Amino acid sequence: MSGQIARQAEAASAADDRVPLTRLHLLAVFVCALGLAVDVAELALGGVLSAVFSAPPHAVSRTELSWLLAAAYAGAVIGAPAFGWLADRHGRRALLFAALVTLALASAAAAASANVGQLALLRLLGGVALGAYPPLMFAYLSELLPPVQRGRLLMVSVAIAGLGPVALVFAVHGLTPLAPLGIEGWRWGFLLGSLGAGLCSLLFLLLPESPYWLARREARACAADAGSRCRPDHVAHLPAGSAPSGPEGAPQGGTAASPSRSRGGLAFVVACFFLTPWAVLGFQVLGGAVLVHHGFSLGDSLLLVGVFTFGPVAGALLGSVVIDRVERRTLVVASAGTLAIVALAFGFARSLPALTASGVAFGVLASALLPAFAVYAAELFPTDQRAGAISCGWAANRVGSALVPIVLLPILDGSGPAVMFAVIAATLVALAVLVAMRGPLGRSGRALG
Repeated sequence: MSGQIARQAEAASAADDRVPLTRLHLLAVFVCALGLAVDVAELALGGVLSAVFSAPPHAVSRTELSWLLAAAYAGAVIGAPAFGWLADRHGRRALLFAALVTLALASAAAAASANVGQLALLRLLGGVALGAYPPLMFAYLSELLPPVQRGRLLMVSVAIAGLGPVALVFAVHGLTPLAPLGIEGWRWGFLLGSLGAGLCSLLFLLLPESPYWLARREARACAADAGSRCRPDHVAHLPAGSAPSGPEGAPQGGTAASPSRSRGGLAFVVACFFLTPWAVLGFQVLGGAVLVHHGFSLGDSLLLVGVFTFGPVAGALLGSVVIDRVERRTLVVASAGTLAIVALAFGFARSLPALTASGVAFGVLASALLPAFAVYAAELFPTDQRAGAISCGWAANRVGSALVPIVLLPILDGSGPAVMFAVIAATLVALAVLVAMRGPLGRSGRALG
């Protein structure tokens, strides 16, 4: 029976590659983008908190401030693999809903926190959800969207989400002097984040579960009980590659673009995710410090940093144009290699025009690299491992994010921008070489395995 199922699923693969785009797909992109906007906006509140708790009347010690700022990242390292493991067993939509509800509750409680210790604990809890949501979103949309537009629509969702931090930070800025209802501006930031997460969690109830995950669950039932649930007319409608070809539903054979079940495949994704934040976050966090180091005024530096903040939106939109036109591996290697060159240009630049041009280019390209690799990684694993594998990689990304300022800031202070960006360029070269040598080709425009 399992061989018959496999043959019918293979025969249906061509049709699956041509799934039409529907309003339901667009609704899913919007809802997921809204959730991601809340996620990244909540992380951006770390910058607000660093300012609030560095000045009277809330000034705290450097140790307390460090714990507060690190709490969300520590929670993300815990939450990403835990939620990913659960999503492979209980469904993508259910865990996305749970992550957003957790974030809504944690943010509401953070708004009412009495001291910095309570706030740090609540940021840790919120960080669990913040780390869980992005990889689950990539797994869910990868399995739901039409293959020929999967990459483009995922990048569009990232572009929409990039507006979240800008909107929330400006809202906090405007509410701080007003303190509506006697509530401080930073507390309003958490309340708005809680409201957004709660609203988005309800919208997820309008969306279906991942068809690939449902098909895999049905395939397991077929393997365990070759009864009426394994009717050929039912299995013919399963997503391509979702039916089992062996007693445990593991695909047989494969190509360079096939999903990987080996520990080496997981190690590859974890290593690549760990290498991405050195460029992306290193530029976002330390770009302003580099400009000040070059002797530019604080006003000019902040103006350029403001220009650079639009990089995530522009980068994701640029990525949406090209991501489905070339294979994933080619795109990731080319992006990382180009970024390494631009990183060196920014590090060695001295004039304002050169710093502006190279900084804008670096911000745009760096912001496209992480979501492009996340799309690529989501296609490398079978359905029953996809969410867990990507989430483990995301946890490695959060570990790298926590290490970036710890490692790069002393290099900037001791050796200057050129050396710091040479280190960043080295991580990008390492990423390009690793993907080129170990990475499968990808599944651009094709159904998942």
